[in-house]
Amino acid sequence: MKDFERIRSIDGLRGLSILLVLLCHLGIPGFSGGFVGVDVFFVISGFVITGSLYPHLCDPDLIASFYERRIRRLLPSLLVTVSICCLAFLLLYEADQRANLAMSTAFAILGLSNFYFSHNGGYFDDTSLDNPLIHTWSLAVEEQFYVLFTILLILARMAYLREPKTLPRALVVWMTIGTVLSLALSLYLSKANARFSYFLLPTRFWEIGVGSLLCFARERAEPRDGFPAPMLGLIPIFIAACCFNENTPYPSFYALLPAVGAALIIAGSRNPRSLANKFLSSAPMFFLGTISYAFYLVHWPLIVFAQDYVVTDLSVAQKISIGVASVVVATLLTFLFEVPFRKRWILKSRRSLFAFSGAGIVSILALAALRLPDEQAPALQQRPERRVFGRSVDPGGEFPPARRNRRFP
Repeated sequence: MKDFERIRSIDGLRGLSILLVLLCHLGIPGFSGGFVGVDVFFVISGFVITGSLYPHLCDPDLIASFYERRIRRLLPSLLVTVSICCLAFLLLYEADQRANLAMSTAFAILGLSNFYFSHNGGYFDDTSLDNPLIHTWSLAVEEQFYVLFTILLILARMAYLREPKTLPRALVVWMTIGTVLSLALSLYLSKANARFSYFLLPTRFWEIGVGSLLCFARERAEPRDGFPAPMLGLIPIFIAACCFNENTPYPSFYALLPAVGAALIIAGSRNPRSLANKFLSSAPMFFLGTISYAFYLVHWPLIVFAQDYVVTDLSVAQKISIGVASVVVATLLTFLFEVPFRKRWILKSRRSLFAFSGAGIVSILALAALRLPDEQAPALQQRPERRVFGRSVDPGGEFPPARRNRRFP
């Protein structure tokens, strides 16, 4: 993981992924399948996480140091985003809506929001349109993978304690079996139980597994400057982003397009002469990749709150404003919160970091449980109209056309 060009191109791939997701969620014509950017994120995560652990498989401090790095990287921005969303709903929305967000907030901060949304409205359902935290389902999948992967590491180290040199080979075998079984389950449940297949780790594990196996393969492969994989990888990603929509049975075998595309790009990222790598390593894409996590966190709440305020379809100018605001807020989150924690400028010790994390999570749960007096007394179904930010949103509790047609996280 020391090759600078490779890291830049992978960060650029993150930037491309979040850009596709944003275009999809804003309803930009031609990008109805931009939600596949999340699948690309999964492959990247599997590759990067395995790459960060691979050199330290026999390190006795492996698990604790791994979780410390993950917390420093992910939790600060998540705490800020979830807190602001929760406060906004407490102050600006009515009791029935606050109750819905309170539950999703609790599940999101505990890394379980994919379970909540798999039982309370699907990814493309109207019931989830106005929840600013529905996009955290993919973060929950990754967090659950971290737990599963560390358990796998512990078991593997116990089983191969006397022969540590065979540990990587054993992990490859186990990951291969898990990836194949997960893909088979995804193909089956995409028809039998689409909501479960979309949201939960057992049917998403294979995408992360592809990235993980790719990392093991790269450790043995020789760099090939003429390898054309990056350009070949962009093609299926853009085909999926432009052709898929909410009617596409997903993930099913359709998710193979973005997953294979991401794998090809990563596999060929050692080729500095590739036009695709030059594009992904360019300053704008690299910068978007640098702020991609915070960008992903903030873009959907901004869309939800803007749509609630405007009520009607967002204009082109408003969509551009949301995109610019997402970049600005994500930049602030990254460099004011994520970077200081990640570089140990604050909370340098592991103990203080874990204590802060526990206190932050408990505070969010307390905030989610807070109930403010609601003077608008009748429940939503008893009111002739629902008001958000002081504006009438939907008579009889139905979504206006702008909300029904909006693309989804």
